Amino acid sequence: MKKRNLLALLTLFGVTTVAAHTQNDTTIVVDHPTRVRIVETADQMKVSVEGTSGNSQFKLERTREIGKDGLSVNRERKEWDFNVPFLNKDREKRVGNISCHWPGFFIGFSTLTQKPAGIQSTFGSSVEIGFSPIQVQSPMLARNLRASWGLGFSWRNYRLTGHQRWVKNGSSLELAPYPEGSDIQFSRIKTFSLVVPMLLEWQKSLGRHSNIWITGGGLVNFTTYASVKTRYKLDGEKHKEFDKSIHQEPLTLDLYGAVGINNLGLYVRYSPFNLLKTEYAPELKGLTVGLLIDLGFDL
Repeated sequence: MKKRNLLALLTLFGVTTVAAHTQNDTTIVVDHPTRVRIVETADQMKVSVEGTSGNSQFKLERTREIGKDGLSVNRERKEWDFNVPFLNKDREKRVGNISCHWPGFFIGFSTLTQKPAGIQSTFGSSVEIGFSPIQVQSPMLARNLRASWGLGFSWRNYRLTGHQRWVKNGSSLELAPYPEGSDIQFSRIKTFSLVVPMLLEWQKSLGRHSNIWITGGGLVNFTTYASVKTRYKLDGEKHKEFDKSIHQEPLTLDLYGAVGINNLGLYVRYSPFNLLKTEYAPELKGLTVGLLIDLGFDL
């Protein structure tokens, strides 16, 4: 009933007859408006419509003004949701609408996949941790397929678990054995990176409240900090060796893939580029497997 009354009212607004001048009829249909407001005074009537079934940001305002000379003037103002202004709403209904699952918080175990002979780096002894506070999603690309990108932060460390340690020799980082009789604690490389993920996600509903999703793409890393630290004891005395000038690669690209259900997932991150510049250090490439939690950050 409300829809028929609103349609009749807006149709009446679209028909204007002034003296001998007649305008074409105008029919405006708004499906399931959220709010309708009508203000009538002696010389004007204003109708405001907010929200529709497909767009909560929709606004329509139509005013009929009647002057002293009997002439009437129609004024109309319309607003739309500009989050994705180039997306056709009919197409969105055909392809569906999904929200990408973002590694809002992630933690994983790392290892070195390419390293010098004799070096030991046991999987699980090295840890990666990070979070992504910003996500931007594209319009739907196809049914159940969408792209996303954003900004995150990542801390990674790679520990040696054998009898070799990292030693700074001039400008170069080299491997050397611990002093004889040492009580070995660890020798590790740590990095901090700004991460820009560029991902595609496919999603499939498993029921009313569950869905499975697969995402993959690249992670662009801007590594702004790297350090090396070694700790051991010798004859009961503690020894610490530390240096933060180890010539990390400032810009790298990792390959990333994840699968999950709802807001939990497992991810794999492979680094095909070297961690440090090879003119100052051996070739080192990493692999991480871990858990991610989608915390719902998006724009």
